[in-house]
Amino acid sequence: MPSNLTQIPALRVPVIDAKTGLMSREWYRFFVNLFDLTGEGSNTTSLTDLQVGPPPIETPPGGSSTQVQYNNGGSFGGASTFTYTSGTDTLTVGKLVSANFTSSAQGLAPASGGGTINFLRADGNFAAPPTTAPASPTTSVQFNNAGVFGGSANFTYDTGTNTFTVGPAGATTTIETLAPTGATVAGTLLIRGKNASATNGNGGGLQFVSGNGLGTGVGGDFDFFCGLGPSGSGSIIFRTNSFTVIKATENLTPAPQLGFYGATPVIKAAAYTKTYSTASRVIPVATFTNLVTTAATNVSPYGFTTQAQADAIATKTNALAADVLILKQLIVSLVNDSSTTLGVGLNAT
Repeated sequence: MPSNLTQIPALRVPVIDAKTGLMSREWYRFFVNLFDLTGEGSNTTSLTDLQVGPPPIETPPGGSSTQVQYNNGGSFGGASTFTYTSGTDTLTVGKLVSANFTSSAQGLAPASGGGTINFLRADGNFAAPPTTAPASPTTSVQFNNAGVFGGSANFTYDTGTNTFTVGPAGATTTIETLAPTGATVAGTLLIRGKNASATNGNGGGLQFVSGNGLGTGVGGDFDFFCGLGPSGSGSIIFRTNSFTVIKATENLTPAPQLGFYGATPVIKAAAYTKTYSTASRVIPVATFTNLVTTAATNVSPYGFTTQAQADAIATKTNALAADVLILKQLIVSLVNDSSTTLGVGLNAT
């Protein structure tokens, strides 16, 4: 190895000597020293070899095919909600959050407003994002009306009262479920209060309320109708804690049926005929008392020992008749209550 090693000249040493116009002595010795160190042209290492760097490290893309790459904690990442399909030139983004875009080129004014996304048309001009105004009237729920947004005063939503209104005034509104294509059982319409979201939470309530009447008008009816089929009608079933409370089936054939507490429904009982129809809800203390027993005479004609005993027989008989009448009136009241007031149970004419 050469013994006359030199260090690289300082920055203040010019490469070209200003007096001679030739390379300065310091730089000349430095380059000669490099020539000696590299073998004076006798080694097999070429300039190309000295310029070869380490091989590049290839990093595979993250995610699945078509997923756009992004920095995921220092590595390439992909997401199924952020994809690009080259065949259709389509970019799919699950959620797009934007700041206000501005333009600094061509003096073009983008659409204004915070968070506005501005589209640059093919002609180089900004255009506001396409918008479609909802159909009138105000509060109407929007629906697809032959390819455009539609609205109707008969289908509205009031945010103040959180109320949906369906159907024109005076008309019957129908909400029905349809059988899927090829199915033999129609869909079930399920309306339920929301289940508890936490342990020991209460379930949501469910109320059906008919409309109140105004002035001299009466309130709306609350009707349950079960569909009729070739083998009979559907049942109206009320359940609580999975136990049947009331099960009512209405049809012309067989006769109307009613059951309580899970019992098998039965037809209505035969009518009671109220020849005596006076009713009373008062149950007084009985007026009848036992008749004092005394010995009758044992000679003809037979009679009573005393006049008081004979008089008591008529008095007691009248008291007994009064008590029986009270019971009859009470029974009539029970029949009436079960037939008309309660609307279930006994049948009376």
